[in-house]
Amino acid sequence: MKLEIKKMWVEALRSGKFKQGTKVLRSINDEFCCLGVLCELHRQNHPDKEWMPSGDNNFFKYMGNFGILPFEVTKWAELDDYEPKIMFNNKSELLYMLNDGNENANLEQLNFNQIADLIEKQY
Repeated sequence: MKLEIKKMWVEALRSGKFKQGTKVLRSINDEFCCLGVLCELHRQNHPDKEWMPSGDNNFFKYMGNFGILPFEVTKWAELDDYEPKIMFNNKSELLYMLNDGNENANLEQLNFNQIADLIEKQY
C-alpha cells in the first residue's frame, strides 16, 4: 500500500469525523464502512469524482460500486485487491467483514480505531 495514503486512511479512521456503518461503502445517513472512508479520501483528492445516490436512495455508489473498492481506488492506494485482506486472529480476513462483523465466520465487528491499528501494522 502507498505509504502516504495508508497514513491518510489511518488518520481518517481515527479522526472521529466518520460515523461507522456496515454493508455498504456509504449509507444515505453518511455512515461509512472502512473501505468507504478510503473512497472518500480518493474523492477528496480527485474533485472530478463524486458519490451518486443508488436507485432506491438507501446508499451511495462511488464510481459505480457500493460494496467493494472501485478499481481506480485500489490502484490509487496501491492495494493488491479491491477486497483487501488483513491478518486477524491468525487468519486472513476481509477488511469489510471486520468492519461489519460476521456471525457465520465468528467475527465480531471491529471499530474504526481497531481497524486503523491493523492497517497501520500490516500494510
